[in-house]
Amino acid sequence: MSDATDKLDELQRAYRIVFSSESGQIVMNDMMKFCCFRKDADGELDEGKRRAFLRIVNMSNLTDDQLYALYIGRNIAGELNV
Repeated sequence: MSDATDKLDELQRAYRIVFSSESGQIVMNDMMKFCCFRKDADGELDEGKRRAFLRIVNMSNLTDDQLYALYIGRNIAGELNV
């Protein structure tokens, strides 16, 4: 593997570790609401918040089902591959 690939893998693992904890999931749920995850962006500020949240989702490798579970407040810690 290349150095860049190793760094990306390490970064993605760090995101999964942070957001797999119960506290991390509480923060993720709050970020979903704050970052306009489920609505159309209303201007550049909302779009920027939404893109930041989507970066977290992407780096955490969450499935659509896991993302929905977090959105409705279900704990998915046991489902995450850290």
